[in-house]
Amino acid sequence: MWWNVFGDPDRDDPFHDATHSLMAPLHQSPSAGESGKPPYSLDTEARIGELSAAGFERIDHRLMRWSVVYGPEEIRALYGTFSSVNRLPGTEREELLDALSEIAESQFGGAVERHMLTSMYTSLSP
Repeated sequence: MWWNVFGDPDRDDPFHDATHSLMAPLHQSPSAGESGKPPYSLDTEARIGELSAAGFERIDHRLMRWSVVYGPEEIRALYGTFSSVNRLPGTEREELLDALSEIAESQFGGAVERHMLTSMYTSLSP
């Protein structure tokens, strides 16, 4: 199993900081995890426990850190796929995506670097 996590809690994320006031009021994705816990895919104790309970053996977790640079239109396209954004009424969604694109252009010179994580679990079934 694997997940991509948008943002690396161990690295500064200026775009996240700049857009927090826009994104914070939106519905949290279940992948964000429960309050006070790490995001779903990074809650290794819980994921390994579930895999073990399902009968998997020799479970291994690996975390890959990587970065990607997005332009304003790529930011718009990416955020448009987020369930919390996609579920907004049309006009509200478009205004939010416009605001995110504008921040990417005006505050980041059209090049937004986002730090990502890929959380991977491998195992063997009996």
